[in-house]
Amino acid sequence: MPIAHSPLPSALPPLCQVYDIPVAVFQPDPNQPRKTLRDSHNLQALNELAASIQKHGVLEPVLFRAVSSENPDDPPTLYIVAGARRWLAAQLIGLKTLPARYVEGNEIEIGLTENLIRQDLTVVEEAEAMRQLQAQQELKQVDLAKKLGKAVATVNESLAILNLPKAILDDSRADRSVPKSLLLKLSKMKNQQKIFNEWKKFRNKADGVAGSSKKTKPPKRGSVDYFRSKIEKLLEEVLHIQTVHYNVQDSTSLIQALEDAVAKAKAHFNLTEETA
Repeated sequence: MPIAHSPLPSALPPLCQVYDIPVAVFQPDPNQPRKTLRDSHNLQALNELAASIQKHGVLEPVLFRAVSSENPDDPPTLYIVAGARRWLAAQLIGLKTLPARYVEGNEIEIGLTENLIRQDLTVVEEAEAMRQLQAQQELKQVDLAKKLGKAVATVNESLAILNLPKAILDDSRADRSVPKSLLLKLSKMKNQQKIFNEWKKFRNKADGVAGSSKKTKPPKRGSVDYFRSKIEKLLEEVLHIQTVHYNVQDSTSLIQALEDAVAKAKAHFNLTEETA
């Protein structure tokens, strides 16, 4: 398809025409379904895309809509409808222009459909985009499902997720590791405290899995590291004592016991050094 190399169309461009447009000209679309493009969860994927563009170029044009200016002498404002990741990646590597195709129609529907096809949306972003499209076009859920080419049950489940507490939606909006099955399970629970408890369990388990690869072998029994880990564990328990439950005499006694242990350890190692 031929590319029009005019830097910016002075009026609304013809449909399907591909333009080579300066990256700096585009504006982020406020109706973009993806709300977390610059989030840290997406940073690695964005850097990978930037590296791919650096090597192979932009293989597919972004889609944009144009909003005419009130002043007929001014060019229209161009909003990215689909391909915002490509646009951001292009900025990361200092690309000057992007191939872009002008589209008309409902920008939410276009952006949502394109992202759904590419599976670019997280579970929460997808649900929020569906809700926005449904509200904008005043659609029943069955009609929304037809428009998106999805089963009614699938759409119903996605929309039900939005009934979860805002804190959980905010925490999972940018995180692709959050499974839809978990959010669906939580959305069916009535007790708010139980919902948060289950969410906390998931986060704690996820953190444990993420850190498991960094765990080293337990120290060999009888080694310095072995005894040090035992001492650190004991000290941790001591530091978690609720001191309000102890009187001054008890606290002093405990501190004295620790000091005696340190003194004996010093004496032991000094004695061992002398006889070595």
